[in-house]
Amino acid sequence: MPDRPPPIWIGADSDAAVRRAARLGDAWCIPLHTRLDELERQMRLYRAARAEHGLPAAPSTPVLKEVCVAVTDEQALEIARPHLNHKYDPYVDWGQSDVLPPVDTLRREFAELTGGGRFVLGSPETCAAILADHIDRLGGRPFRLQAAMARNAATASAELDAAAGARGMARIARPPGTPRR
Repeated sequence: MPDRPPPIWIGADSDAAVRRAARLGDAWCIPLHTRLDELERQMRLYRAARAEHGLPAAPSTPVLKEVCVAVTDEQALEIARPHLNHKYDPYVDWGQSDVLPPVDTLRREFAELTGGGRFVLGSPETCAAILADHIDRLGGRPFRLQAAMARNAATASAELDAAAGARGMARIARPPGTPRR
């Protein structure tokens, strides 16, 4: 039996659900399909709700993100496109877009859907910059990165990510509050 219970992470899309996650959970598990500007607004809402209920700051802020790393940004978009279309078109049909905050929607053309930090797609340098922006704006850690592609492309992406780690992805491993170089 552990000395203390494991932390409860609660996922939430709507503002009401984010406030509920702040009140009832140990952390808000940030969804993988919301744009960064909207997540930043909701993070302020989450922190305010915790303070309103006399709760301390969350010890962690898990961030889920769809990711595809390729040699170029254009290659990453082309590799990820079939997977993301196959996944997000049904989400819209099921009403997932309707529970997002009013200023956000999954009902967008692919080029617009993939912008704004909703996904982490691009070269190692682009992906590192997107994740660093999330850390700077949300304070989010740990990240759970989910392959936004078919299995064979995911393997190639992981190999590229590992090979580029020292020059690209390692930038996100800096301690919180450390400025980007």
